[in-house]
Amino acid sequence: MSSRLRNMIVVFAVSIMMWAGLLHGTLALYAGFSGSSTDTMTTASVDK
Repeated sequence: MSSRLRNMIVVFAVSIMMWAGLLHGTLALYAGFSGSSTDTMTTASVDK
C-alpha cells in the first residue's frame, strides 16, 4: 500500500511539473509574440 501511494504521489508531482513547464512555455511564447524585447526572467524578477 505504501508503494502504491508513493507511485501516486510521484505521478502527481510529475504531472504538476509538466503543467508548469507547459504554462511557462506558453507564457514565453505569448511574451515573444506580443513584441516585448525584454527577457521573461528579468521582467519576472522586478520588484513591485
